[in-house]
Parts: sequence; structure tokens; C-alpha cells
Amino acid sequence: HNTTTPPHHHSTPPPHSLHTTTPHEPRKKKTHQNNKQPQPERFTHPCVFFFLVFMNFNVFVGIVVAIMAVIFVLEERDIWQQKWLLYNTSGARLVESRAHKALQEVVQTAQDAQHKSKPFKTCIGYNANLDLRVNLIEWLKVLEPTLSVPAATQEDPTVVVGLTEAAGFPYPHQRIINREQLAETIAYFMHRGSAAERVVTDRQLFAQLVQAAKKVEAKHYSIGGNAALMASRFALEECPVLLGGAVGTQLGSMLNKSISLATQHEVASENGTTSSTDTTTTPFEDEVHLILEYPIMSTWDSIVSPRANRIILTHDITNSELKTLEPFHKAAASFGCQLYVISGLHLLEGQPDALRTQRLHDVVAAIRNIPRTIPVHLELASVGDVHFLREIIDTVVHEVDSIGLNEQELGMFYLAISNSDPSLMHIYTTPTVQASYDTLRYMHYYINANFTGDNAQQHVNSRRLSRIHFHYLQYHMVAVRQCDADEHKDQTFCWTNNAASVAAGSLVATIQACQKEDDPDMPLDEKAYQSVVLDYVNLLLPHQILDLKNGQVIEIDPTTNLQPIVPVWTDQGVDYTLAPVLVCQNPLKTVGLGDAISTTGLVVALGGTTTST
Repeated sequence: HNTTTPPHHHSTPPPHSLHTTTPHEPRKKKTHQNNKQPQPERFTHPCVFFFLVFMNFNVFVGIVVAIMAVIFVLEERDIWQQKWLLYNTSGARLVESRAHKALQEVVQTAQDAQHKSKPFKTCIGYNANLDLRVNLIEWLKVLEPTLSVPAATQEDPTVVVGLTEAAGFPYPHQRIINREQLAETIAYFMHRGSAAERVVTDRQLFAQLVQAAKKVEAKHYSIGGNAALMASRFALEECPVLLGGAVGTQLGSMLNKSISLATQHEVASENGTTSSTDTTTTPFEDEVHLILEYPIMSTWDSIVSPRANRIILTHDITNSELKTLEPFHKAAASFGCQLYVISGLHLLEGQPDALRTQRLHDVVAAIRNIPRTIPVHLELASVGDVHFLREIIDTVVHEVDSIGLNEQELGMFYLAISNSDPSLMHIYTTPTVQASYDTLRYMHYYINANFTGDNAQQHVNSRRLSRIHFHYLQYHMVAVRQCDADEHKDQTFCWTNNAASVAAGSLVATIQACQKEDDPDMPLDEKAYQSVVLDYVNLLLPHQILDLKNGQVIEIDPTTNLQPIVPVWTDQGVDYTLAPVLVCQNPLKTVGLGDAISTTGLVVALGGTTTST
């Protein structure tokens, strides 16, 4: 090649990428050092241009998608960290999560007073029974086709006392007399994921239901009845316990051996011997209660449960007539009780009106024989008849110092004392903190009104309700009337350790619900905190603004460091304390949680006081 030869001229200039010389600059001769082959000339068809643009756009979209995927993964990781709470084996720290801060502060709050707690003698009546626990869905399969999902039913307001629902859906019955009413009641409560307890008035029908439960492969017998369950928990916390209940041979073999039975304590006191739970001489036979448990998302035909819960069916003669009332109080007089706990009044619902009224007045007479310096706690349970619940309130509630109840019982209590529209019950299916606070506030107002004005003389010899312990799935709340500035000091018991007691109740709910079926219950101590693995728990309490009706507001948010986990506030002489609950996604024990919560709260509330003076 001649290097001086000018380049070829074209009518159309070559592409710039291939134009390596200027028109006035000769091409350089290739050498062995520069032996690269000349690049081929690119095809310039318009389709290629659009193809390249399309490919570049796909690359851009791919980059955006990759960035979004990274963000999604990080958010998912954060969500699972929020759901995952795990103690390490040494208990030195917790895996970081949303629930970490809540659990740490709740544990610390409970421990502050628990270290000072001392055992005290507790007397508990009146219901004890043998629970037969089965899965509701498996039990329903055994009963098919004699029991099936009811067809849409027009609701009869005269039948549903205290509960109403939109027409076209099955409703609950106060008392169950046949299979149709049983199906409608189960459908109603399962649809809401609500707990319920109902009396089956037909003895033969109840016997058939028990036989069906015995055919379920996975069945479990356990201690039942509020009094027996609370006695077991008090004994676990090393409190001496006297139990007044219908304890037969099988139930007696399950009870803690430190528990004294009222009938045997009476005989033992006369003979100067020590009582025990040896039931060879018991005058009672075990009463069986059916506990029908269902996990979250359980399905019965078209009905799906939104949460785990249980339905209890009973046909109980001994407990429903309070046959242990008199022997219990006779034995308690010599036991040296420092706390009385009364339960089982809801079982009177299945009795004729005259009998249940008489027994309520018998309970009041027994309470009035207890010195006022010794507190009396009433544990409420599910009552379907709002009129009967009002009778309990106007007789027994006015004679006790403390009550314990859940969200359904809270709603029924409000309906009973306010004469409100029964449709308001839907508020208490998933009550907000505001709804619960407003109800507790009104309950204290209602009780206080009966100690003033024209009603004061009627209750001059009565105790004055000063403590309400409310427990719900997402949170617990205790409302305690201050006694230092109370004009009715002689009728008001002074409670202590309010924050610690509600925190302890929250903890025991988490620990017990997450335990395996065969694991024994543990006392709420350091070992329980460190040895129990809390897998898949949720902090369900959402951010809320609480209006105190006096111009003040309180922010409830357990997920941030800006607000206290266990908030405390005072309104009209009542101290309110709230504790969030770490909720098991797959709870393994649902029966007896309310009893364990109330018991633990009382242990902490009274453990640092001397209640016998």
C-alpha cells in the first residue's frame, strides 16, 4: 500500500465509529505490532436500532426490578424479625424483634414486685369438674349427619337476650335443649372466634355429646372449673390453698397434693389431723364438662374461625346448684384464709329463677361473715342471660373487692348495667383500648353511684368493688380505685403492685398458651422466663390514641421507644394500667388462661401486703 495515496471518497461519509483518519491524514500501514483485524462495518438497518433500544429498556427494567426485590427482601426480613421472638439458652438476651422491647419491659415490671411476693393462704370455691377436651371439628365429624351447619335463620329477638345479629345468620341460645340450637350456637361463636359456655338442659342429649367426644382419637382429660384451675395455679405459686368443689376420684388424683379439700379439711380439723387430696372419702362424683377447642382458621362447612378459642358445654348438677357452698365456708373459717376467691356463679343460669336467686343471696350471706380486712375476688364467666347477669351484679358484685373478666364478659356486664342496645356487643368482639377503658370507667361509676345518695344506706354493710382485672387477646388492663383519698375508706380494700400484677398476667398468658399440651405448668419465675421458647409470637396491639374525656390524651404504641410499654394513668380517682400481650400464632392451651391470668395478678397484687391484719 502506498501511504501517500489519499483515502477513497464516498458520496456518503462512513460511520464515525469507522472513520479512523481525517480526510487530510493518510492511513498508517499495519505492522506486526498492530496486527488487529479491522472491525467489520455494522449493519445500519433501522430494525437494529429499535432492537438495541428495546434491549437497553429491558436492562433498565431489570435493574429497577432488582432494586425492588432487594427492598422487598429487606422488608420481609424485618417482618419476620418482628414475628420471631426467641430466648437464648442462657437467657442473657433476646433476639432483636418488635416484641423484644415489649417483653423486656413487661418482664421487668412483673419482676419488680414479684421478688417481694410472699405466699398467703387462699380459699377458693365453688366449682370443680373434670374437663374432657377435644378438637371441635373432629367432634363435629363424629356427630355427622345428626349435627350440621344450620341454614340461614331469621333471628328472634325474644330468644336472644343480650345478643343480636343481622337477620339471616344463626344466633346463640341461652340454654341448649336440642341439636338444632346446639348447631346454631356453635356456628355463632365459631364465626366470631369467641369463647362461650352453655348449659345443655337435656341430660340424655348431653350424654350423647360426651360419648361422641370419647370417640375422638385425640382426647384429653384435665382439671376443670374456675375454682379448681385457680387453686392449682395458687398452689403452683406456693400459696396454701383450700378448695371447695365437687372433687371425685379422677379429678382428685390430678390436683396438686398440697391443696386441701373443704370436706376433708372439716373432718381433719375435728380429728386434729392433716388434710390432703385423698378422695377415697369424698361425697362427690366427678362432673364432666365438654371443652371443644378450635384453632385459628378452623373450618366447619362455610364457617371459618378468625382466631383460636373454645366452646364449653355442661350438664352439671352439683356445681350448678352450688352444693359445696356451705361446707366450703364452714371449713374456711378454721383455715386462716387471707384471700377468698369465688367462682362458678354462672352455672346457676340453668336453674329455675327462684333457686338461683336464693343461692345468690346465700353467697352474699357467706361473704358478709368474712372480715372486711380480707379481700374477696369474684371470677366471672360466660353468661348468656343478661337479666341473670344483672342479678349477679346487683347482689354479689356489690359484696366483693375485685373481679376478673374477659372481653365477652365485659360487654355483657356493660349491657346489664346500662340497658344499652344489644347490638353494641359487636364492639367487644375485638375491643379497642378506648372501648375497654370507657367500659371500665363506667363500671366504676356505676358501683360508686350505689354508695352515694339514696343508695348509700342500702350498702352500708357492703364491700366496695375497687379492682377490675380485664384480659383480652391483645392486651390486659387493671382499673384500681385509689383508697388513700377515698371517702369510703372503710369499705375499700387498698391494692398494691398494680402495674406488676397486670404485667404478670400478660406474661403467664403468653407462656401458658405457648406451652405444649403435656408440659407441666411452671410458676412465673426467672426459670420460666429463660427456659420457655416463645416461637412465632405477635405483638398485635396497634397504635391508638386514648381519649381520657378530660381534655387529655394518651398515646398507646408498644412498638416504639417513645411510649412506655406498660402505661399508667389516673382518671376520677381510679388508676388504670395496661400491658400488651405477646400472642401465640398457634396457641396450644386455651382453656384456663383467664383463670391463670387472674390468679397470677392476685399473687403479685397481694404478695407484698399483709392481708390478715
